[in-house]
Amino acid sequence: MARPSDSSYLRLPLELSGALDHFRFEESTPTIGREYLDVDVVKDILDAENGDVLVRDLAITSELIEDVLSLHY
Repeated sequence: MARPSDSSYLRLPLELSGALDHFRFEESTPTIGREYLDVDVVKDILDAENGDVLVRDLAITSELIEDVLSLHY
């Protein structure tokens, strides 16, 4: 059986969908990261019609912030 080439394992970087753009936030600290203000996690994110997209963007955002902050600290 042929082994897939190493390039078949490469993936493009994840991109934000913009689903979180309407939530107000602040960059708290390098440890805490981005803090979304006035957001009810269950009502506004998990129970939202596009909850899966919002959770995905939260995961990507936390990874991006970690990468950016590591360059500055």
